Amino acid sequence: MIDNNISECIKLNRDYVENIVSSNQRKNISKNTLDKILKELSRNICAESNITSISKNTQLSRETIYTYLDFLLDSNIIEYIYGWNTHIRSSANVKSLPKINFTDQSFAIAILNINEKKLYDDFNTLGFFFESFVIKQLNVFCSLTDKKIFYYRDSDNVEVDCVIEDSGGEWIAIEIKLGSVEGIENGKKIYKNFITN
Repeated sequence: MIDNNISECIKLNRDYVENIVSSNQRKNISKNTLDKILKELSRNICAESNITSISKNTQLSRETIYTYLDFLLDSNIIEYIYGWNTHIRSSANVKSLPKINFTDQSFAIAILNINEKKLYDDFNTLGFFFESFVIKQLNVFCSLTDKKIFYYRDSDNVEVDCVIEDSGGEWIAIEIKLGSVEGIENGKKIYKNFITN
């Protein structure tokens, strides 16, 4: 797609997702239903998989949503990032819902029909896509080693975007920020809060 313009790339990615849907052999997969779920996941990219919220926003049953998430996982369109818990003595309860991330962030951009101008005009949304992209790249790196990638959030609202842990229990926490000095400083505060928790 190097020689294509952005509009053509968006169309190619959208066609790719639709081809996966049309070529599947599962009789219980509806294109319209899948579109609803994909749009909801795209609007909340790399967010915790709150099935109740997805059900409310799409007007679909929890059973239906689980069926379609399984299909998207099997089709390698989405992946789960699980919560990390090593603070055994902490009194805070760690959030256990996995985050749902796209295996390719361009899928979500194509599903929402976003072009570069829309992204640049909505820096907050661009930041979420950037976080999703970075986590995906880190996940690719981890898959080639003995490392695993997680996120962290607990009941005290202490959080960090990414934790990478190796098989020996050594870990590193990563806070992902895009943009201003203010945003970077905020990221430092989040990281410090996490480390001292």
